[in-house]
Amino acid sequence: MGSRRRNLLGLLLLVASVGSLVWFLQGEAAPRREPRKLAHELPLGARERGAEVVAAQVTRRAEEPSSESAAPAANAMLDTEPPYRRCVLARGRLVRSEDGSPLAGARVEAIALSCHQSDGVIWEGDHSAYPVSIESDAEGRFEYRDFVNGEAIFDLRFLARGRTVRELHKVRAPLGETAELGDLALAWGAIVRGRIVDAEGRPFPEFEEEHALELSRVWSRFEVQHFRKHRAQSYATDTEVSAIDFEFTFEVGFPPGTWPLELHSEGWQLLGPDRVEVRAGEPVPPLELRVAPTACVEGRLLYEDGKPIHSITTVEALREDGVCVGRTWVRSNEEFTLFAEPGAPAVVRVRARGPAGHEVLPETQDQRASWGQRDLLFRLRRARSLVLSIVERGTGAPVSSAVTVCYQAEQETHAVELSVRCEKDGHEIEGVRSGRGRLLVVPADDHLMPSAPLSIEIGMGEIEALRVELERKSEQRVRVLDVEGRPIPGALVQAIHRGTSWIENRSAAEWFSLELLRLLDPAASFTVAAARTDGDGSAELLLPADLSSISLRATCTGFETKLRGELARSEAPLELVLERGVALRGRWIAPGWDFERLRFRLEAAEPADSLPQIALSAQGEFAVDGLRPGRYVAHLKWWNDYRFGPQREEGFVALAEERVELELDAPRELALDASRSAPGFVRARATLDGTAPASAYLRWRNEHGTCFGAYALDAQGAAGEVALPPGRYRAELLLSRPHEHPSRVVLAAAETQIAPDEQREVTLAFRSRG
Repeated sequence: MGSRRRNLLGLLLLVASVGSLVWFLQGEAAPRREPRKLAHELPLGARERGAEVVAAQVTRRAEEPSSESAAPAANAMLDTEPPYRRCVLARGRLVRSEDGSPLAGARVEAIALSCHQSDGVIWEGDHSAYPVSIESDAEGRFEYRDFVNGEAIFDLRFLARGRTVRELHKVRAPLGETAELGDLALAWGAIVRGRIVDAEGRPFPEFEEEHALELSRVWSRFEVQHFRKHRAQSYATDTEVSAIDFEFTFEVGFPPGTWPLELHSEGWQLLGPDRVEVRAGEPVPPLELRVAPTACVEGRLLYEDGKPIHSITTVEALREDGVCVGRTWVRSNEEFTLFAEPGAPAVVRVRARGPAGHEVLPETQDQRASWGQRDLLFRLRRARSLVLSIVERGTGAPVSSAVTVCYQAEQETHAVELSVRCEKDGHEIEGVRSGRGRLLVVPADDHLMPSAPLSIEIGMGEIEALRVELERKSEQRVRVLDVEGRPIPGALVQAIHRGTSWIENRSAAEWFSLELLRLLDPAASFTVAAARTDGDGSAELLLPADLSSISLRATCTGFETKLRGELARSEAPLELVLERGVALRGRWIAPGWDFERLRFRLEAAEPADSLPQIALSAQGEFAVDGLRPGRYVAHLKWWNDYRFGPQREEGFVALAEERVELELDAPRELALDASRSAPGFVRARATLDGTAPASAYLRWRNEHGTCFGAYALDAQGAAGEVALPPGRYRAELLLSRPHEHPSRVVLAAAETQIAPDEQREVTLAFRSRG
């Protein structure tokens, strides 16, 4: 019996071993199934190896038969998000401009603006931080490939040794199509070489090896920039500074002309030369850039007990008018070196900004210092806590609901210094700094009123607990009637706290934002409560007990707006009687304009009351009901977001405004002429020293200096159609993006006049500044 059991056990073990071996062999031979990956999980703009793997997974997912067990939500997402495909988006050939010979080994940088399309809408984003880099082959040809699931929009930049940079903006390639660019010529440019020397022109002083390497790292963080036609060209030069003799070379060429040089390095200033002269076809002699140390102020920051600081702290130098002329970080050893910026006076006011939850002792703050001083000392301490007791006014019951407590120091006007959300009574607010400030408590409970802005002063000693009382609202019934005593349903009734400045209506949750800066103003007006009337013309509002600063306002289509003050609490409903208003209908006249893009509003002359913006049809038609009889001013404004070209880089101002005075005492229908103020349209073409300035921008300023936008020029120097109000203008040619250094601007050689609603073309000739 025992031997039979042993034989049976051995047979079972043998069968199990054979089964395991067969399962293992089948697992090795069968292809391994990858986990399913939905198409929408592919990151936008994915590139290179990782994206290829994901794209393959998406393809396999599409080939698999649909499963009954698949989640409907997942299938819906898969249907709405098309899979990404690797496509050839652009193809072209780079050649030399003088003889048409191919440029081999040139670099092409493609920066994707958008490769995503959903429901027919193309979403255009910012430039990618990591452009795709491609090299041209021996024939100068190149292809730009990327993953897209819709129409692609991208910028292209072309760089080659000894050639000026050329750019193409917002090239479009529909899905499945390739942008054929043809032959792209790059003009000659001079290669600029040089070295960095000291103020006397001698080779840079030799240091110990570790100091030389440290100084080399400082130099390699910036570039000896030459200002050409694009901000990205400075990094595209691949400039390297040797650690031994500090030599540099700009591989990408300078075009003919005079080009300013600037040095951006903390602690060093460029003495000269400050520009390089490039003549057509001639090499540029090697440069010797003379540098010298920048004047500085040195010091330390410590806690009041002498302990080191292990958090981020900044130190800045200020002029007497508060303008910053130097800023730096405190190093890990609690020391700082503050370098002077151009325009800094001989004596500055040095201020330290402690990290969050810390404050600089007042006796060490705002020290006067001269450049070269090395003994400044700032002492910090941890900010203290302020204990609040928040109760209801009258009963003294603690407020247990959530509240928002905001504190703003008097000297900090740009942001809320402290803003926390508390959930209990006896709130402890940490990180309160000494000095004067304002405090605001906003309850989440709609039955409680926000506190009035409290002015408090935090001394250097212990902070006493502060008691804040919140007033409870009570229900008040309001009725809105017409002149015949009939109820008006659907009217909007608002209870407004009167003040000299206005705050938009916000819920308690929305108050927790930077808008609290405005709410900290004791003179602010804001909406306390709002409701719409029912079929009986009644509405319930939560109002405070003291109605001396509360006004009621009722508005309804077809009726005049009624404002009632001097309210008194009563059990009977408060009544507001609305009168039928005057109707105004009409249309604006300005041929060729789509009025849906314009802004039209009415403003009552007496009393001054700006009505909401009035919608216009595409033909300029409008209709307004419920206007109070009296005098009005109609405003029609054009903004430069109308008809601007796709390359507008800066400027958002009112292009033009038409004002028409109206007298309304009965329903009227008017035709208002705006053609005399309508902006004109200009198509400008610019030349620089007789040639088209590729990758440049054209900026327009009127005779008062107001900027009306900067527009990119194409390869032929054209800026497209630009809308400008009537007047005289001065054009500026920018050889970089508009927000960069002003020394990159070449001023216009001529001015031009724009007439109302004019269509014209102009050619502007520019010359390089010497």
